[in-house]
Amino acid sequence: MSNFEIIPVSSADILDISTAASDELSILGSFEALEFEFDEAVDKASRLDYAVAAGSGLLTGLLSVFLGKPLSVEEAAKIGGKEADKIVVDAARVFGCDLPSDKAIFDKDGRCSTEVLAKAIKFLEEKFPIPQDKLTPEFGGGLQHHLRDFSHHPTILGLFFSILGQFTGMGYGTDADGNFIKLLFPENALVGKNVPEKIAIGTFNWLFHLVSDIDGSNQKAGKGTGIPGPILSMLKELSSTPLFKNVKVNYKESEISFSKWVSKLFNGTYFKDSEGKPVRFDFRTEMGLAAQLLEQSLFVLANEVVVRVFYTVSRLASEIKTKRIASFAELDRLDSKGFLPINNRALTRMCTVSSGTFLAVNSAGNAIKAGIASEGNKAAFAKAFFLNINYPGIGRFAVACFFDAKYIKEDVATVYKKAMAEHERQKQLREQELQRLSAKYRFLTLNSDQTRLLYSFQSMMVAFDILNTKKADLALAKSKWKDEWEASVCESLDVTRDEFFIRSGRQAFGLMEEISNDVEDRSWIDLLVLELSRFTPYYHSVSKRTSLIRSSRSRSTTLATFSARVRTILATPM
Repeated sequence: MSNFEIIPVSSADILDISTAASDELSILGSFEALEFEFDEAVDKASRLDYAVAAGSGLLTGLLSVFLGKPLSVEEAAKIGGKEADKIVVDAARVFGCDLPSDKAIFDKDGRCSTEVLAKAIKFLEEKFPIPQDKLTPEFGGGLQHHLRDFSHHPTILGLFFSILGQFTGMGYGTDADGNFIKLLFPENALVGKNVPEKIAIGTFNWLFHLVSDIDGSNQKAGKGTGIPGPILSMLKELSSTPLFKNVKVNYKESEISFSKWVSKLFNGTYFKDSEGKPVRFDFRTEMGLAAQLLEQSLFVLANEVVVRVFYTVSRLASEIKTKRIASFAELDRLDSKGFLPINNRALTRMCTVSSGTFLAVNSAGNAIKAGIASEGNKAAFAKAFFLNINYPGIGRFAVACFFDAKYIKEDVATVYKKAMAEHERQKQLREQELQRLSAKYRFLTLNSDQTRLLYSFQSMMVAFDILNTKKADLALAKSKWKDEWEASVCESLDVTRDEFFIRSGRQAFGLMEEISNDVEDRSWIDLLVLELSRFTPYYHSVSKRTSLIRSSRSRSTTLATFSARVRTILATPM
């Protein structure tokens, strides 16, 4: 059985002891602070690396704020229209269409002649027909069938449904309400007679037919309905799934289904230009947005170049200095791994710092610009902010964090190991202090037998008082308290009541004599006498204790008499 100790300690000591005893305390709670500083073992030049990386991000971020252009759907449609004209004309030429030179058919704004463009579109449509065009009326006519018919989508699913239609004789898409439907091809639809033909028509005809549809039909070349871009195609495909079926979108102070919102993007009723004319969010617009994002990415690229060039030059200079290279003939001694800007922890961290700084500066600067332009209008602020923010910068920072995650994990693990080591050291110091206090106040310690003797004498005192209580109800209440008190003692010490408590005075004093024979120091008897003199029973509750004490006139004589007798016997030398 373990020892039970009574040790007087200060509040500070209590805190230390309780902290040492608890294994569930938080690691962070064991320290006043965790300070992240530059590790002295790291090369001092790394501080300059971070400074240059942050400076590069700051400079290029400011340039992106002042020189960057906001995203514009109207401008994107114009840019994409030029690119679409070029793609259609070049594709028609490749397959044998006789067209004049670019200089003769393209104007100063980069748009192709309507007549020439219509000829190129018609040539490609006739050379690469697809059976899904026979279902144009069923899929919403000339305005919507490119969107509702999944085979007109420039995506993996579009290719899949194109090939699937060759084997099933059906077209797949949605109705006006966004429900997924499948329709049979007419008898005169172009379907392959064997597997190779089916795959060829479903793949090559599908691809170049989409090229012919990029810039509208031959009747409205360059201005008519094109095909949805990859983003809008994906949204339309998702709109037919149960997950998005019941999704609602706010539109002009009302709610419309997600599928109809996608349709409004495609047919031009959602976006308007400066003159109020519809702007279709189709493949041409998505190409224009891609071009605008590419222009934004120049600032991100400049930031990347500055960081990598500095890293290469600084590491090359360090390599030359370390290996003491004094001539061009000795350059073959250089280790390219030491200065090439690839797969390096320091470079990865520099890119994270520079891209993070770039994003922070760009976001803050554009927020200020949007705030000034919006003049307090929240909707105008949100629109201006999201049209001006550098999206390639967001992507670059996300990629940098992804590649830096491994090193961040290592850094966190290192800090955690240091924290655990410090925690263990502090724990050992507290244990040593606890041992010191235990040794210092060992004279106030009772071992298991002495503790048993103390509680047994206390139990006898209560039993003696109950025996001399004349009122039966009062004696019963005291007995109940005694049983509860003994049960709590046994529970706290993890012992059995019948084996722990001594009921015989002769046996108790016999045990006391055995202890005295084994121990030279008799200070434990003084401690036993002190505890007995301070023992106050019937403390289970305030009201109960008051009733028991005040109602028992005999307690002041019987309990005190028994306690005095025990203390007298204990104080007598053996």
